[in-house]
Amino acid sequence: YPLIKSSLLLHTSIIRPLLTYAHPVWAAASPTKIKKIQILQNKFLRIFLKAPWFMRNRQIHNNTGIPLISTWIKTQLKNFHTKLKESDGGRHYQLRSKTQN
Repeated sequence: YPLIKSSLLLHTSIIRPLLTYAHPVWAAASPTKIKKIQILQNKFLRIFLKAPWFMRNRQIHNNTGIPLISTWIKTQLKNFHTKLKESDGGRHYQLRSKTQN
């Protein structure tokens, strides 16, 4: 299925970065805002895959291996914080220690 693979590559390299630009900020967004982004991703995937109307979104995500936007944002946020704590700049700004209130 070269057409499907190229469509999924187009999604993961162009569409998803556009939808999830500044993903650390999206982690604090309301569930309704995240749902709107998820709806857009579902529409793009349906168009790319030419999925029939009766195919469930969950089935599309399971078959393609593309995670839901909320799951992807959480994963990226964990990676972001891990890299931030491990970077040399993190020590300079004391990002490794918790603030005391």
